[in-house]
Amino acid sequence: MAEFAKRHIKRKAKWGRIINIITDGAPGHASNVSYGASKFAIERYTQAASNESGPYGITVNVLSLEAVQTGWMPKKLEKELVQSYPLRRLGEPEDIAKAIIFFASEQSDWITRQVLYIGGGNRR
Repeated sequence: MAEFAKRHIKRKAKWGRIINIITDGAPGHASNVSYGASKFAIERYTQAASNESGPYGITVNVLSLEAVQTGWMPKKLEKELVQSYPLRRLGEPEDIAKAIIFFASEQSDWITRQVLYIGGGNRR
C-alpha cells in the first residue's frame, strides 16, 4: 500500500484504489489467536491507510471473505459448511471478482475505510 501511494503521489494521479483481501478471521479462531490477530491488524491498517491516502484521491477498503470454493475443498466439507450459510452455497471466485470490480470502479468513489464481509450471509 505504501509503495502504491508513493508512486501515485509522485505521478500526480487524481484517483486510485487499494483493495485488500483477507479471510473473515478477525473475530478470531479458538485455536489460532495469531491468525485472527493478523486479519484484525489488516482491517485496522486498511482503515488507517485510508486516512493518509484519502487526500490524494485514493480509496482503501478491505474484502473479508468466508469460504470460497476454488477447488481446494472436498465435497463432503462443502456440504457440511453450506448448511451454515443463509444463501446455502459457498462463494465462487466470480462472487469476489464482482466486489473487486465495484471497489475499483467510479461507483465507489466516495467509499473508503470500509470492511465488506462477503460470505453468503455467514459471519462467525
